Amino acid sequence: MSDDISAQAPTSTPAPEGDRVPLNTSPDAAKTPDVDMTDDETGWRIDAQGLDDPPEYFAGEPGAQRDEDWIAYLTGTDGDGSTRPFGQAPDAYPNPDAVHNTALKTIGHAQSQQGTRYCWGGGDTAGPTRGEGDNGGDATHYHDSQYIGYDCEGLTRYAVYQATGQDIGEGTGNQLPVLEQTGQTVIPQTSGTVDTSTMQPGDILYYGSSGADHCAIYMGNGVTVETNQSGTPAHSQPADLSGSTDRPITVVRPNYI
Repeated sequence: MSDDISAQAPTSTPAPEGDRVPLNTSPDAAKTPDVDMTDDETGWRIDAQGLDDPPEYFAGEPGAQRDEDWIAYLTGTDGDGSTRPFGQAPDAYPNPDAVHNTALKTIGHAQSQQGTRYCWGGGDTAGPTRGEGDNGGDATHYHDSQYIGYDCEGLTRYAVYQATGQDIGEGTGNQLPVLEQTGQTVIPQTSGTVDTSTMQPGDILYYGSSGADHCAIYMGNGVTVETNQSGTPAHSQPADLSGSTDRPITVVRPNYI
């Protein structure tokens, strides 16, 4: 992955504060309004730390070595040389301003929003925005229009823009064609399980025909950072890698150059 960028990335500034929501396994869930208590959140995390160096790695300053350390860490190798189980969300993520690699910056910006409430229609290049209702669906049931947060494409759009200065647009069904038409690298997948051996941190997974169903940012080692359901928070989780004929998965590597 190249460290150079062609688009001028914006000066990194904290996103506006979005509304927070706990995991449904948290004691706080019972006293927080509009929490989805039915969603399966196995393996989800919203408590990873933003760090300059990965745990037990000591590059000490921004540069190629620190970036390499983060890539090694995110792809499963801890600082002591041991490896984490595939799909286990890591304890830490890169502070965006501490790394040069724009794929790592994208992951850092997305992870910095962990715990922010999912809001259907929420999120833009500057941060979380007010959600919308969906005519009686989950977004209406969990009152997304009353909260500030992100949906899946809003979080992805925010993270990529903050890292690269490239606006990939609104709506998952629109983002994938934009990325495909502007020279981004598309990694062919079958309708079965995604081959993660071809993937790198910062790749984006789009689900469904034309990517219209959902999207998530790949962190490495079978883990994604994403937001996917009203009443739940942005989080890291074991990646959904199971495609089908009816719901294919397309992997796109934005031009992190």
